[in-house]
Amino acid sequence: MRKFFIALLIAGMATPATGGEQDLSEAWNSSFYSYLQRLESTHPGIRELEESANAASQLPDFAHSLEDPMVSLNVKSLSAGTFGFDSEPMTQKQIGISQSFPAPGKRGLRRTVAEDDLKIAEFKIPEKRQELYKEAWVVFLKLEFLLKAKESVVQNRIILDGFLRVALSKYNVGKGLQENVLHAEVMISNMDVRLLELEESIGSAVSTLAVMASMPDGTGLLDIKMPTLKTEARGLDDLAKVAVVNRPLFKMFESEVEKFENKTALAKKDLLPNYKVGVTYGQRDDLGAVKRDDLLSASLSFSIPVWQSSRQQKKIAENRMLKQKAASGYEAAKQTNREKIGVLVEKEKVRSKLLTLYDEGLLPQAEQTVEASFAAYRVNKVDFLTLVTNQVAFFNYQIKRDKEEFELQKARVELKREIGDDLKEVAQNAR
Repeated sequence: MRKFFIALLIAGMATPATGGEQDLSEAWNSSFYSYLQRLESTHPGIRELEESANAASQLPDFAHSLEDPMVSLNVKSLSAGTFGFDSEPMTQKQIGISQSFPAPGKRGLRRTVAEDDLKIAEFKIPEKRQELYKEAWVVFLKLEFLLKAKESVVQNRIILDGFLRVALSKYNVGKGLQENVLHAEVMISNMDVRLLELEESIGSAVSTLAVMASMPDGTGLLDIKMPTLKTEARGLDDLAKVAVVNRPLFKMFESEVEKFENKTALAKKDLLPNYKVGVTYGQRDDLGAVKRDDLLSASLSFSIPVWQSSRQQKKIAENRMLKQKAASGYEAAKQTNREKIGVLVEKEKVRSKLLTLYDEGLLPQAEQTVEASFAAYRVNKVDFLTLVTNQVAFFNYQIKRDKEEFELQKARVELKREIGDDLKEVAQNAR
């Protein structure tokens, strides 16, 4: 179509473009990779998960620690009649200290459960990070498509304006119809409407990207060149296996299963008694000339799981069920992931074939049709409506072609996301 456009310019039949279009933003002099770096360092969602993980990192030591010892101050066997400390032989002023101990193995299991919670919190961070990378990548791809569509609309409007000049020339010399002029004007107005709609969509995409990366405005975002991803050569089975190994999501599910397995073991430890050891020192006053020794006492107490059928056994059963729930969720997530991978692999194949069809078939044929129609119209062998219809058809094919390219790259990005590839590393290697 570029050759035809140049021919119209040379023939003086198209209105020349008035100056170059002004950029919507100043040059950012950056790249998509650097945008992802900024996104990672500024997005509040990632900060939130990092703070949650920092908080969870404090729990293992807490869970493993003993309860604080208890200090007691007592008065024992004080006479209610005299309230004197030397009237009764067993009257004492006592100070004691006691320490509770859980059943053997409980502290270690408590630490392990807290460490499992920490792992889950830590795995959420890279999973969220990769999801944000994917979302940003898709918005950038959409922005790239919108900019191409805008360029196509501008070029198509220039060509339609050239057709209008031809129609006016013929009408002025009595060889054309007024309805041809009006039809061309309507088509040009339609292009103006589409251009405004695209400007709105472009502004919305830029705003979304600026907000995601906490940028004050969209400066330089229109200048970023997106990397082009290649076809994924591996099959569905291999990709599904890679996803289970690579994705933090599945490591998070594995940690959750381990967590409830450890909580079940911890609940079983509740069937064993907890212990409490105490020592008390009792000071006795002398009774006149009679010396009385101070007393030292020691105690050992422990819990007896008398109500285990309605307490401990129920807790054990609950954690077993939660472990099974986590395991089922793990399997469901793997199945869902495999389904998504299969859909994306098929989508990638179809979109790739469609793009080839547009590039090697539809677009060259439509371009030749427009050129032939224009040549025929100049010698009155085809009507103006046919010429305009063929040009609009070529324009629509160009838009559809660019949309297919967008869908193809989007499918490849989403596939990378589903199999657990690091999208920031992919962007760095592909630029």
